Amino acid sequence: MSGHRDPGMSVVPVSAAATSISASEFWQDAKKRRLAHMNMHPWNPSPPCGYVDREVRSKLALEMGAVEQVLLSIRTSYNAFAPVNRLPPEIFTQIFGFLQLASPPRVAMYNPRAPGYRMGWLYVTHVCRQWRDIALEHSSMWSNILLDWGKHCTEEFLRRAGTTPITLMVVGLETKADVLDLTSTNQEQLFKILHSLRVAAPILEKVFLHNIFERWDDSIPTHLRTPLPVLPADLFDRSAPCLRHLDIMRFSFSWHTLAFESLVHLEIAQDARPPLTNTSPDSKLLDFGLCLRVLADMPVLETLKLHYAVPSFQPENAASYVHSLPTVTLSTLQNLDIKDHVFECALALKHIITLMLSPAKTRVACTLDPARGRGSMHILPWLISQVRAWSGSSIRSMEIREWHGGFRLTAWDGFSPKHQENPHLQIGTNWYQLVN
Repeated sequence: MSGHRDPGMSVVPVSAAATSISASEFWQDAKKRRLAHMNMHPWNPSPPCGYVDREVRSKLALEMGAVEQVLLSIRTSYNAFAPVNRLPPEIFTQIFGFLQLASPPRVAMYNPRAPGYRMGWLYVTHVCRQWRDIALEHSSMWSNILLDWGKHCTEEFLRRAGTTPITLMVVGLETKADVLDLTSTNQEQLFKILHSLRVAAPILEKVFLHNIFERWDDSIPTHLRTPLPVLPADLFDRSAPCLRHLDIMRFSFSWHTLAFESLVHLEIAQDARPPLTNTSPDSKLLDFGLCLRVLADMPVLETLKLHYAVPSFQPENAASYVHSLPTVTLSTLQNLDIKDHVFECALALKHIITLMLSPAKTRVACTLDPARGRGSMHILPWLISQVRAWSGSSIRSMEIREWHGGFRLTAWDGFSPKHQENPHLQIGTNWYQLVN
């Protein structure tokens, strides 16, 4: 190539200042021509004779709206050239998901100078239109709904969440008046949610029903404790053929409610309760018998977690009638986690037979109360049977620790317990302390 320039081409270097002046002159000229087209003089904003002020203002309002749209479009184009906005939407979605966990929207409760709420990750939707559009296009971003923000926000989050599974959260309920205000404000939405527990769920696979309010607080008199919410007897209209995972915490229920044959994972966790001192043996016998029959009808159950979920008995009255309880075999069970008073643990372990279960997948935590006849003698037969069953094959070392309040037995398949993260067998107890 030679150094001669094509005479038909001209190269004019344009500086940033020149570009800025050119843009300013362009829009000033555009304004003059537009106002002239409207028979208005830019140097005299007063309308000519015969014009109605209202009509002129209406026209100018349309012009301002159009200019705002143009400005918004230019800003969108400007933001599109930012290096960060060249990332694909999938990356933004991942980042927003991390922000959603790290900085959720919340109510500013403990600082009287703070505003009534904190937006958390929602601030990213105010950065630019592109970020907002990405967030709006992913319904999972709107699935955690804070009811404290009021009816309008709740409805908007529900609309944006679409068919995505949602989580409803309440933070600022400090009095019964707060509860009444919340339920009255969101009555329609709450009714729909509660009603959904009683209709068939043909494609439902996982359910988490967690009540976050603790009931068993020894500082609260018994007659003032709030009763647990009750699950409907016809949960999911007893029709949930795809339900594989059911997790319940702090709900009252009948075992017949949980009769879903498709369950693979069942967790039930209640608050630690005091041992029963006066109860009808017949009613508890019926409850535990129903519990065993329901578990027996879960042919694919692999994980079972029962924390204070076994019906409670009085040991001194149990010997005469527990022999009539059935023994069930859970042939597919691979994980067992039981936590309860020692007699209830022993009773459950005696009547639930597992075939595939290894000690590595067994967790038993017993609460002892020797003063009420709930000592370690109830669990020792099962404990001895487990040690005997595995001592000849897998157990190579054992550690027993005792302290004021309980003990723990741990067994490994090697000779270096300290280097074994997953023991073959671990069983522990705690003493129950009666609070006056």
